[in-house]
Amino acid sequence: MKKIVCTSPADNWFHFSKNNGGGSHKVNFMRVAVWATYDDGETVGLLGLEKPKSYLLSLPPDPKDVAGGYVHWDDLNEEEKREALEQCRIAPSFYR
Repeated sequence: MKKIVCTSPADNWFHFSKNNGGGSHKVNFMRVAVWATYDDGETVGLLGLEKPKSYLLSLPPDPKDVAGGYVHWDDLNEEEKREALEQCRIAPSFYR
């Protein structure tokens, strides 16, 4: 089992995945809460998931199952920014 040896903030980073099922080309966004580096040198963004009365960290979807990656807020176009704000339930004023 791999061990996390280092973490660092992931301010303004998102994980995106493309849902191509059923003819939809919608892009789904999730906020990256923290970057985690494992003892083998691999670095991944852990996603923040809200649950009733708790907050969890989760690995992103397996790239073999879902096309996606990481993107910084500054690299999103205006439509993607609106989608990310809505999907991640972030107040628009947060990024103004």
